[in-house]
This record gives sequence, structure tokens and C-alpha cells, in this order.
Amino acid sequence: MFKFKTYRPILLIAFPIMLGMLSQNIIQITNTAFLGRLGENALGVSAMGGLFYLLLADFSWGFSSGTQILVARRLGEKRYQEIGSLTLHTAAILSIYGLLAFLILQFGAPYLLSKVIHSTIILEKSISFLKYRSWGIWLTVFISNLNAFYIGLGRTKVITYSTLVTAFINILLDYGLIFGHFNLPEMQTDGAAIASIIAELGGLCVLLYNLFLHHYFQQFGFKFSIRFEKEKIVQLLKLSSPLVLQYSFSFGAWYIFFIVLENMGEKTVAIANIMRSIFFLFTISCWAIASSCNSLVSNKIGEGKTDEVFSTIKKSAFLSLMISVFFVLLLWVFTKPIMQIYTNKSDLIIGAINPLYMLGLAILFLSVSTVLFQGVQGTGNTIFNLIAELISVCLYSIYVFGCVRKFQLSLTWAWASEIIYWTSLATLSYFYLRSGKWEMKRI
Repeated sequence: MFKFKTYRPILLIAFPIMLGMLSQNIIQITNTAFLGRLGENALGVSAMGGLFYLLLADFSWGFSSGTQILVARRLGEKRYQEIGSLTLHTAAILSIYGLLAFLILQFGAPYLLSKVIHSTIILEKSISFLKYRSWGIWLTVFISNLNAFYIGLGRTKVITYSTLVTAFINILLDYGLIFGHFNLPEMQTDGAAIASIIAELGGLCVLLYNLFLHHYFQQFGFKFSIRFEKEKIVQLLKLSSPLVLQYSFSFGAWYIFFIVLENMGEKTVAIANIMRSIFFLFTISCWAIASSCNSLVSNKIGEGKTDEVFSTIKKSAFLSLMISVFFVLLLWVFTKPIMQIYTNKSDLIIGAINPLYMLGLAILFLSVSTVLFQGVQGTGNTIFNLIAELISVCLYSIYVFGCVRKFQLSLTWAWASEIIYWTSLATLSYFYLRSGKWEMKRI
């Protein structure tokens, strides 16, 4: 029997994060929906150019995940004055990375993309898209840092407001800059890039304003100083580096998947890009619950309540699965109407029907796997996360290259790679958690 009180602590943190996760995905979702009206080439740019940007942005999400674990742990230990210092050290490290990522997007993208994109039109438009989009990389890294701070504290309501502002601005400017409405220039895919930057700026302003509104600077020891503490830098690098590599391998495999699909034709990659957007949208609840579980696990260990860790993970996994069953049934019943949100091209809609059934199955596997995996991450053993990720990505890549590419499998069976990946990750995470070795981990 489902008892709300049992799941209330998870939901209180997870629900605002669900909306917060939209801030990371809302730009890709709305861009895909609007660009789908321009045709296959525009969707190809959204896939290849947009994913290349996200591949570089992954560093900030991976590094900030380490910060989130430490913030939650220090909160549980009641060492409040260290929280602000950890957040500022993360911001400094990410600022340096932001410069590197900007240079890669501005000057390295043309060479790198030319090696993997076969369509001349998609290549040219992707390079142009990234020339604009690269200016938003600093906004992306600071948003990921502040989101980690708020999630680690369990004070996630502000992320909801930030998301609403981001979504509103992005939808409004996408409509104006992609199609040339509101007396704005018609810039198509370049317009989507500019809209994304302005939307992220709006979301970041909300997150920063909240720091001043609630006097977090005094409460959590934010002291702006040019002096770096070696101990904190080492601590952050030690915990976050495996997560950065883990995120890079994970998203890198995802990008390789789209490279393989791009070789199968513009129509295939266009359909796959719409499916990617649907995948992100319909798994937001899973990622939010998993992130909530991550913080709760770290916080409970900090409080010395290790006996409650495994039960917290089990409850989170069950909740994630139940919500996902609802969304998957919704996806299967309303396949065509959902596709029509993204495109009015009948051939793309028909071509996505069977692959979306496979995608639904993949979502169910993800719903449990990602909670188990984030539960492990909350214990602080990020090295295990990296090893599990490497094993799972290897199996995923073998299937994509060995089966999909070699035997030219359909798009439906190409998406079965997600089931292989999430099954592997869930199995490894479960046995590690059952082993109890995480109880000896100190961070």
C-alpha cells in the first residue's frame, strides 16, 4: 500500500528538482519543438550542434555533482560555514573551465564536427549555431554550480522559479528569433542559440537573487577572497574528477550514438533527435528523484544514520518506477499527438511510432537504474561510479557499433542500446550497495 508520509521527504526535495531539471533540458526541448517546424536539417543541427555543446557542458554538471554531495554531507554534519567556501571554490574552477570550453566551441568545433558530420548543410549550420551558443557556456556552468548548492541543502524551491523564468524567455524568443516574429530577425537555428543564452541569463539571475534574499552569504560562510584553500581544491578534485569522467563517458557514448545515426541519413537523425527530446522530458521525474536520493543518502551518512540509507534508495527507486509507468503508458497511448508537438511532417511522425515503443521500455529500466546509481554516488564512492560507467558504456558501444552499425539495424533496435546500458548500471550498483562497503567511505 502506498503511504504518502513514507515518500514525503523524497517528494519534498524531488518535486522542485523536477522543475529544476527542466532548466537543464527546457532549452533543448523547446528548441527541438520549434526547429522541428523547419524540417530535417534544422533538427539535425539541434542534434549534432546542440549535443556537442552539451558534451562540453557535461564537465560542469559532473563537477557540480561532487559539490552537491559535499554540501549535503556538511549540512548533515552541521559544518555550515564550509558550504559557502566549497561553492565558491567550485565556481572558480568552473570559471577556468568555461574559458577553455568557449575556445573549443569557437575555434575547435569546425574541425571536430567536420570529422563526424557527413551532411554539408548540417555541418555548416551546426558551426554557425555553436559560434553563438558558445557565449552561454559560462552561464551554464554557474547555473549547474548554484543548482548543486541548493539541491545539496534541500532548498530547491528557487530552482522552480528559475526554471519558469528560463522556460518563458526561451519559448518567447525561440518563437521570435527562429521564425522572425515580434519584429525580430528570422535567424532559424542561430536564433535558437541566441534565445538559449538570454533564457539562461534570466534563470541565473533568479538563482543569484535568492542568495541575497535569504542571506545565504552570512549563513553558509560565503567569503569572497582570491586566496584558494589547497585542501578544498584537492577535496573537490578528488570527489568530482571521477564524476566528470563518468559524465563525459556517458554523454560521449550518447554523441557517438547520434554519429552512427547521422550516417544512416538526415531523416533518421531527425526522428532520433525528436525522440531524444521526448526521452529527456519523460525522464525528468526519474532524474529528480535520483538527485533527491543522492542528497538524502549523503545527508543521512553525515548524520550517522547509515542504517536508513538502503531503505531510502529502495523507496526512491519504487517511486521513480511508478511515476515512469504512468508516463510510459501516456507515451504509448498518445504517440502521434506527442510527436505532433515537435513536427508537422507526417513521414517523421510515422517513422517514430515503433521506436517510441522501445524508448518507453528503456525509460522503465532507467527509472530504477538511475536511482541506484545516484544512491551509490551519494555515498561518496565516485571511483565506483566511474568504473560502473566505463563497463556500461563499453557494453553500450559494443552493441551500437557491433550490431546497429554493422548489421544496419532499424532505429527501433538502435534504441535497445539504452536497455543494455541501464541494465548493466543497475546490476553493478545494486550489488555494490548490498555489499555494504560504502559504509567505510569518508569524504
